[in-house]
Amino acid sequence: MVWFFERRGQYLRCEVRQALEGPAYELRVRYPDAQTQVERIQNPTVLIERIKETQGRLCHDGWTMAGSLDL
Repeated sequence: MVWFFERRGQYLRCEVRQALEGPAYELRVRYPDAQTQVERIQNPTVLIERIKETQGRLCHDGWTMAGSLDL
């Protein structure tokens, strides 16, 4: 899953994907300056909580979800 966030004309990407090695997931946040924060999480319940915490922190820092979720 991928989410895009916007703040003052800049965009960041928040992505959850299956880890390439081992039974885990990666929560990746790529910032406008190309820095990428990667968190490896094995437990799906913990992953969901980290997604919520990350999105909450981004919103608190002034980022808003970009785009539409219309299918």
